Amino acid sequence: MRFSRGNLGDLIDVAGETIKAWENEKNPIPETADVFLRGLYLDHYYNDEVKALISAINHMERKEVKICLSKTTQGWSSKAA
Repeated sequence: MRFSRGNLGDLIDVAGETIKAWENEKNPIPETADVFLRGLYLDHYYNDEVKALISAINHMERKEVKICLSKTTQGWSSKAA
């Protein structure tokens, strides 16, 4: 998926240094983060829309962006902010 530590940290609300500690096995990954990341990876692998979203996140400049989504019977869709 190729997230930077900063982008991944922003996505799951932890510091980039926390990600680094997980990578270096200095701290264990909390179960909730582990489950989320595994699900995100599977969605990235099998779902082209998620793959496109992750690609867009990886190419964003560091700026605040508000993303509003709503869950529909067909899945997630964007809605007006």
